[in-house]
Amino acid sequence: MVPADYVRASTQAQSKPPPSVPADGYGYQWWTTTVASHHSFFAAGYAGQLIQVIPDLDLVVVLTSNIDQERYDAENLVGETIVPAIAD
Repeated sequence: MVPADYVRASTQAQSKPPPSVPADGYGYQWWTTTVASHHSFFAAGYAGQLIQVIPDLDLVVVLTSNIDQERYDAENLVGETIVPAIAD
């Protein structure tokens, strides 16, 4: 079992990301950010793979993509399409 305190700490910024990463901080294996004014954390993989968690919306988005797409496209899909569709 993973302790609840560890899960909370892992999804909070523990360090600052490099300028090339579109995130506010880095926890323990999770990037932290804000999506459409909602605190969020995500794990990003190769060629658009993304796990995005937005706790206050009870939302978990898992995306896979093909090698021709960029991670930016996946992040835009969450922030510009999925969150506005469910947040209203």
